[in-house]
Formats: sequence, structure tokens, C-alpha cells
Amino acid sequence: MVWVGIIGAEAYIANALSKLIASHPAAQISTFFSESQLSDCTSEKYYKWSMFDAIEKSDIIFNGLPHKNSGSIISEAVKQGKKVIDISDDNSAAMNKGELSASPVYGIPELNKENIMNAFVVSNPSCYCTGAMLGLAPLVHGKLIDMKSVIIDSKAGVTSLSKTDKLVESFLDNNESVKAYKLGRDNHSIEIEQQVGNLFGEKIGVFYTPYIVPMNKGI
Repeated sequence: MVWVGIIGAEAYIANALSKLIASHPAAQISTFFSESQLSDCTSEKYYKWSMFDAIEKSDIIFNGLPHKNSGSIISEAVKQGKKVIDISDDNSAAMNKGELSASPVYGIPELNKENIMNAFVVSNPSCYCTGAMLGLAPLVHGKLIDMKSVIIDSKAGVTSLSKTDKLVESFLDNNESVKAYKLGRDNHSIEIEQQVGNLFGEKIGVFYTPYIVPMNKGI
């Protein structure tokens, strides 16, 4: 049995993870702390104890905490030979900027399976970039596109948004509409350009536009 710890996950991703693990014949949840639960800790000592207790009880950690709060957790888990799957949007951005304390492997198994299998830290890609990378991969591999100017329009459901984003709570902004999201100021272009370089050894120029469409989930 593989024991799975979930730290800092919230809302939809926590729900989806719980269902996947519950239905897996060889996995079981050992510990579960949401980010809001952890923020309610009355002392830093108890907070750290909770984290290290979760590591002790788990074989794999799903980390949803932002990188400024999770560096010591990831380092300790790796030190103990545990594997970490990083599911935080904040950490995805930090990976692009080289700010994480451990060197993660990019977690798209269709493109990076061997490295993922041998990695101690896997960075879960954003939903938008998952769709974009899987669409780009055969085109880049077959040299079928102009790598200097790639235009990508990605559309995803409301669950792709951060829980703090105002669009999550605004029915009028999302219903019966397609809305460009963080136009010109997102991390997706950086992530795609970096990972195409890492996976294929190719330099690519991307103009990327993410959109929100009125559905719960999907890319």
C-alpha cells in the first residue's frame, strides 16, 4: 500500500485528488491538511510538527502550499526518501523562474514519463499548459511549425482559476461569455517556452492567450 499525504490542497483539486486516491487499489490517504486549516494553526511549532508528521506517515506528498511556505517541507521529504508532487500554481510559476529549493521534473507523463518515474520532486503543470504542450509536442517534434512565432489560444473552465481570483465568484463575468484571462501578464508563455526547450531542445517564441469559458472544468 502506498500512503499519500495531501498538504495545502483546496477546493476542486483536493476533491479530485481524494476521489482518485480513494478509488486506487494500491493507495490510501495518510494525512490531509488544507491550506486554510494550516493557516489557523496557533503556533509555528504546531504548524511544523503537522508538516513533518505528514511526511513521516506518507510515501508520497501532494503539496499545494506556495513555495515560500513549502521549501523546508519539500527538502525534508526528499531527505527522507519520500516523493513530492507539487500541485501549487505558485510553485509552477516559481519553477519557471528557478526559485524552488529542489529541482523538479516537469510532470506531463505523455512527454516525460521516464524522468517522472525516477524523480523525487515532480512539478504538476498548469491546466492551460498541459493542453498547449500536448498539442504542440507532435508539431515541434515533426518540425511542422515556425518556431519563432507560435500563437496559442487556450480555453478552460472556471476551476482553472485561482481561488482568490475575483472571476471565480462573478457569475455575470463568466456566464454565456468567453473572457481573456490575464492577457499579456501570465506565466504560461514562460512555462511553455522553457519546457519545449527542456523536452525537445528547441527554442520557441509563444504568444499565448488563456480564456475562461462558462463551464466547471475542461481544457
